[in-house]
Amino acid sequence: MLIRPKFKIMTPKQAEDYYARLQGSAIKNVMDGAGENNYYRKRLKEIITYAESNNLTTTEAVIKLTTIKIGDSEDADIKEVETGVYFGSWINIEHEFDYDLKLSFENIQDDKFKHRSGYTSYPSEFDYMIPFDYGVCDSPAQFLEYQFTPGDWARYVIHNKNIEITPEIERTLDTKITLGDYLRNSERKFAVGFHPMIQDKESEGGGWRWHKWGQYIGKHDIKCEYLDDEDLSDISQDFILCFHIYEFKDVEEITTTEEIIGENNEQGK
Repeated sequence: MLIRPKFKIMTPKQAEDYYARLQGSAIKNVMDGAGENNYYRKRLKEIITYAESNNLTTTEAVIKLTTIKIGDSEDADIKEVETGVYFGSWINIEHEFDYDLKLSFENIQDDKFKHRSGYTSYPSEFDYMIPFDYGVCDSPAQFLEYQFTPGDWARYVIHNKNIEITPEIERTLDTKITLGDYLRNSERKFAVGFHPMIQDKESEGGGWRWHKWGQYIGKHDIKCEYLDDEDLSDISQDFILCFHIYEFKDVEEITTTEEIIGENNEQGK
């Protein structure tokens, strides 16, 4: 199923620490000769003005100003196209997820992780039906309507994981399905993040390249290495979207020793 992930919300203690760091940095910058118009003083002034205008404490103002806004409003940081489908103002919305762990089959199994929530940015490691974890498309609608057949790729994953291929599984492997139907109807929990890459026809060369970002599943006929050099008239838009599929596990679901659950990147290295 497609879900709304848990996104980070700054706590009062984090807000107090953040405000104290701003004050310290503002004083240091003035002493270093940066002048009174430096970034830290501007940010402090913004917080104080917002607090006074809305009858809030500085801690409450910091929380309001720094918490990620999710929805369909003009000032939203993450636009919700539908539940589980998001436009982010940065390419990796996973940095804003509020989960204990980043799950991976590359880490050794450790029972202490079984009672902590987690997510993975590589759900194909857990789910043989997922055809890819990330890639490039033209729009969220086009992504959700993309048709695929699990076929040989799924058989390869199943074989390597020693999964028994039941008649029910076998029937699904050669059946064409859409990404939207699979993600919405699965018992597993997914979300998809999209980030636009906008063409710059004034570019003097270089820029965003196709080959680093996974499979392109859109309708454009790619002719060039760089997006800026393409003629996108065949899709009537001047941008494409990078997408990433995420899978989520709540604490009560991380209970089986059959899954290999590891720490996040920083803790697992």
